[in-house]
Amino acid sequence: MELASKRDLLSRKLLRARRGFLRRLRAAERVKDKILARELNNQILTLNNLISEAQRLQSEAKKAGKNPKKILEDANTLKDDLAKFAKWTGSKDIDDILGRDTKDDQTEEKKDPEPQEPKEAPPRVLKPEWQLTDSERAELMPITGGPEMLQKLDAIIAGHGQTAKIEANIATIRTVLSALHQGKSVIYIDMPIFKPEHFKQLNKAILNEKDQPLTDLDTMTEDEMIEVKSGDYSGEEKLSDDDLDQFTVLRRFFEGKLQVVDSRGKSITPPKKWVYQFTKPIKKDLEDWLLGKGVSEVRKGI
Repeated sequence: MELASKRDLLSRKLLRARRGFLRRLRAAERVKDKILARELNNQILTLNNLISEAQRLQSEAKKAGKNPKKILEDANTLKDDLAKFAKWTGSKDIDDILGRDTKDDQTEEKKDPEPQEPKEAPPRVLKPEWQLTDSERAELMPITGGPEMLQKLDAIIAGHGQTAKIEANIATIRTVLSALHQGKSVIYIDMPIFKPEHFKQLNKAILNEKDQPLTDLDTMTEDEMIEVKSGDYSGEEKLSDDDLDQFTVLRRFFEGKLQVVDSRGKSITPPKKWVYQFTKPIKKDLEDWLLGKGVSEVRKGI
């Protein structure tokens, strides 16, 4: 029964930790930080699975009345999964739970934590192409998704986010500015799209995988939807993995086989053209593959 009691305590601690994640999710939704809200939602879904496993172990331990080998093995697996979750999320709550739980575990060595001196992150060196003028920012503000895109870009730069993420956002922004300067009317920038039956307002909790966006529309004008790719595709002959999944969704939408709505629940009509735009050189094989699969035009550069 001792193991059952420990697992029951673990379940209750995990449930308290989940409340902290839900509070963070609600805070992200209040400030309309869609990227953080999606990440927190995925973390909550994973934590729900870990809580279910802890509760299952608690139930089996109570029935067994002792510490059977299989339950101990599953408990150690759960502990490893929790450690991975803590590393992924940077959760102090989970780290604390593991620290208190492992004090009673005789199978692990106790290690004194190595002292670490706090380090200040060096200031981010902004590349010229990352910097937007006040007038460029003003051009983006009236576009649906424009304020959120600027907020996301500023947050990534301020938080020393990955260079690839900054370049991806800048590439989309530069594509929109180019379209505006050509006299085109831009409807959306970085707009998540949903199936109508799965749509929920973003100011409500998103707690189900089916409520996640199908993908994002990087740029959409009155005549074109433009998917902007800033990564290195020089060795690719066709799209694969996540890029292929996204391509499939966009293709069904463009062909009228998939009805979608934007983040406000408004139905979106497919435009006349579907464009893939690459900021770096690509093989002709990839260009031919895209055109052969129904893409209207492949562009290079911004």
